[in-house]
Amino acid sequence: MPISWTTLTIDTTFLKKVVSVDYARPSGVLTIENNNTATGTFDAVVRNIVAPTGLKEVLVPSWSLENGQDDLIWHKATKQSDGSYRVTIKASEHKGNKGNYRADAYIVDNSNNRHYISEKVVSVDYARPSGVLTIENNNTATGTFDAVVRNIVAPTGLKEVLVPSWSLDGGQDDLIWHKATRQADGSYRVTIKATDHKNSTGKYRADAYIVDDSNKRFYLTEKVVEVTQTRPRASLVIENNNADLGTFDAVIRNIVAPNGVMEVLVPSWSLVNGQDDLVWHKASRQSDGSYRVTIKASEHKNSLGNYRADLYIVDNANQRHYITETIVDVKHNKPVGTISVVNNNKDTGTFDVVISDVYSSKGVRTVQVPIWSEKKMVKTTFVGMKPHVKLMALIR
Repeated sequence: MPISWTTLTIDTTFLKKVVSVDYARPSGVLTIENNNTATGTFDAVVRNIVAPTGLKEVLVPSWSLENGQDDLIWHKATKQSDGSYRVTIKASEHKGNKGNYRADAYIVDNSNNRHYISEKVVSVDYARPSGVLTIENNNTATGTFDAVVRNIVAPTGLKEVLVPSWSLDGGQDDLIWHKATRQADGSYRVTIKATDHKNSTGKYRADAYIVDDSNKRFYLTEKVVEVTQTRPRASLVIENNNADLGTFDAVIRNIVAPNGVMEVLVPSWSLVNGQDDLVWHKASRQSDGSYRVTIKASEHKNSLGNYRADLYIVDNANQRHYITETIVDVKHNKPVGTISVVNNNKDTGTFDVVISDVYSSKGVRTVQVPIWSEKKMVKTTFVGMKPHVKLMALIR
């Protein structure tokens, strides 16, 4: 079969011209510098930046490769005098992680478009915080000592220094976390007091911790110290034992009080019937530095015989310390008693006279009660009444 040729006519008006378009992408060189194993930091530096659409800012996102991007931070780099951009990346801002970190470099152009440039992986390692703990001023008079922390190395920053302390007697039942105070020489110091630890003596343990800028607490070291304390002491003597008045003075001298004297107390009671008449007396300071209090049988149910007087010192921490005691024989020559008026009845013109706590060294045979009105004295004597009876007088 003969071949038939057909002529194809092409309309050139529909032809399109293909143009090859090319442009310079933003670029730069990212380097890692100053990888500091003491502080756990490194610098990300971006140089030789080419930014065809302008340069608004340079960003360096970084994160530890441990646990993915859970610690991702977008850092804004700062322009340097040589035209480079630099940012310091700190492990303390990345959960304190060690190991491999990734740092990327991006530029943001004048249209606010972000362009990836490059990336680096860097191994981050740093020294743990450290310091030296010493014990100073172990004061046996006051039961105190100073814990001093020096030569602190804090790679991730230093927010505060803590010194927990406790007496080894009874475990950590008296544990206190003390915050140390910075001194002019850069050390940190705290005074630890036995009074804050149940007044325990013996061995104490003090630890040193630092808290870094990320609020992470790091143990540094520890010390054990022997704490002793001179207990308060004084002498107690009885003076002016007055049989006519039924009184005596308790006098306290030669006071040694390492923690100061807030007050001196003298509880006293008659040994008759136990402590049913116990009274806590507060002694008064005298001009010679002693303390004195007058104790009266009338305040102790007018009991006679042996009395006990104890001595306590209350220090400036409001802690009460037993010091000593003494026994004194109390006599009373003068008859005593307590008189009171009750049931004063204006309608009947009567009242009751009650006489109680009657005492006489020669015994009590009768009780007499003279009474009179203001206008006209009417003397009435009641004879033959026994102590503690109710007496009634009628006034007409």
